Amino acid sequence: MAWNTTRTSTSIYHDIRRRSGLALDTYDVAENANLFYATLEGAGVTRQTGPFSEVRQAFIANGALDNSEDTAFRAALVSPPVLAFAVDLGTVQSTSSPVVWAIGHVRENLLTAYGGSFGSERRASYFWSQYDAGIGAAIDAFLADFSDAKTRAEQLDEKLRKEASGVSTEYADLVSLSLRQTMGSIEITLPQRLSTRTSWNTSDVQAFARDNGVSKRANPVEVIYAAMPALLYLNPSILFYLLKPLLNFQSSQRYQNAYASPDLGNDYLSATGNNTNTKPLGVEHSGNMLIMAAAYGIQTKDWASLSPYAGLFKTWADFLVVESLHTKQQTSTDGLTSENQSNLALKGILGVYAMSKIREGLGATGEEKYFLDQATSLAKQWEQLAVMDDHITSVYGQPSTWGLTYNVFAANLIAPTLFTKKIFRDQSDFYDKQAATGVYLWLVSYNVKSADIPRLSGN
Repeated sequence: MAWNTTRTSTSIYHDIRRRSGLALDTYDVAENANLFYATLEGAGVTRQTGPFSEVRQAFIANGALDNSEDTAFRAALVSPPVLAFAVDLGTVQSTSSPVVWAIGHVRENLLTAYGGSFGSERRASYFWSQYDAGIGAAIDAFLADFSDAKTRAEQLDEKLRKEASGVSTEYADLVSLSLRQTMGSIEITLPQRLSTRTSWNTSDVQAFARDNGVSKRANPVEVIYAAMPALLYLNPSILFYLLKPLLNFQSSQRYQNAYASPDLGNDYLSATGNNTNTKPLGVEHSGNMLIMAAAYGIQTKDWASLSPYAGLFKTWADFLVVESLHTKQQTSTDGLTSENQSNLALKGILGVYAMSKIREGLGATGEEKYFLDQATSLAKQWEQLAVMDDHITSVYGQPSTWGLTYNVFAANLIAPTLFTKKIFRDQSDFYDKQAATGVYLWLVSYNVKSADIPRLSGN
């Protein structure tokens, strides 16, 4: 490993890195990265790098560090090095201002994606375009913004808490937590510039997310779909930036499937596209993509950004018209493979309806009426097949089956008049009845007798 200590006009920072950085990741951490540890310059601030035992003993003995730098670069477990700061506050009962420090994990080349003249291009973090002077300028700005950033964060947390409490005081804190996890998983990028003498192409913003904790897949569509409510609430543009690399690749000659791909490939660092046969996931992801595109357009009115992909959207919608209602040989994101899955069929039908809204937003051609008529017909058939007694079944014709029909959210979001409203009200009442018996609905998967479907969890 190698490390360094740098002083700017307002800050001081250590950075540490592998001497031969690799693009591959180990234990879900990219190895082609620098780790930065920074604080503001000021009276009483001292620093030191060196073997952990020496640095710690020196601080214990002197209450300060000696500003020396260890240049004997070595492996991490050989006299393990520490990168240290100390701030002497004197004798105090309280502080007039906070001690501000920052930790950052920074990569210059984030990944390779589809695009460019040769079909692939390197992408870099968007923030580099704002700091041509380099990482030191970015660190200075980050530390100096602490007070305002803290205020903004507190205001956002309070807004979230207040609005989420209007729905459920019990789960309001989870909304704030989940928003942090959602945003923390996304990298907003630009094409890597050829040299420091060329400008950044800030017109080509794309975002990427890794299937963290599960796989190395790039931009997993079902994960983006699950994040859609948070992104629409916070900044719908980020939703489009995540969809854009998926749409770009699938609009190219490299992709010939009639349904949407589940991701950009199995290696996040090489997110150049997935053109394999994933037809069993076709209803799931064609529905996801169309619903998200329509939701973005409806909320932002930015139909122009969706216009280049009109033909692709139509291809997916045509697939859903045929495949949605009975979900034969189709798999849901939950891993369910039974035919006639009510929740999956609901998503597919919503995808057809989403196409009618997209075409309407892009400009009427007659296709908007065709897809609206198709969605309306499919919705009526779905109601007759999926609803039995007082609830939506998991599988058509099996009244004892039921599950958490989460695609109802998308129905209320983009198609509030497509289905009979009483069906969803009755489903909500049904869940209340289940909860009254002690079933924890957030643990519910699907309660069916089919061997390939998980049993209900709860107590």
